[in-house]
Amino acid sequence: MGWILLAKVPVKEFTIDKTNLTIQIYLIGIILLVVAIFLSNVVSITITKPIKLLIEMVKGVAEGDLEMRVDVANKDEVGLLSKEFNRMVQKTSALVERVYQEEKEKREFEFAMLQAQINPHFLYNTLENICGLAELDRFWRWNPGEDQSSSG
Repeated sequence: MGWILLAKVPVKEFTIDKTNLTIQIYLIGIILLVVAIFLSNVVSITITKPIKLLIEMVKGVAEGDLEMRVDVANKDEVGLLSKEFNRMVQKTSALVERVYQEEKEKREFEFAMLQAQINPHFLYNTLENICGLAELDRFWRWNPGEDQSSSG
């Protein structure tokens, strides 16, 4: 049994398959590249959209709008960040409201204190005027019979 089988095949047949295989590999590579780019864009948009929304909310709060809230739908890090952002804005809003109320109460108290200071001054000034008029009345007396005033 030491037989050897030999077959004569033209080289052209080997190169045709190699060319077809090369074209198929390049075509599959291009298709996979397009799919990878598409999927990476989808993933990128999915990740960056909530972050961009959170950035817009932060800018709004920085401009003074303390009513802004982020809808938390994700349970990932961005969702946790959004939840904490909402809590921070709520606490900031409560603190601003408390400071506003305290300032309002302070102004009302200062106004009441000012009125309390003005009322005695008004009373003292009125009494001082009455005393002054009484003093003047002692110095100037009216003589009804002669239509003249006299001092004394």
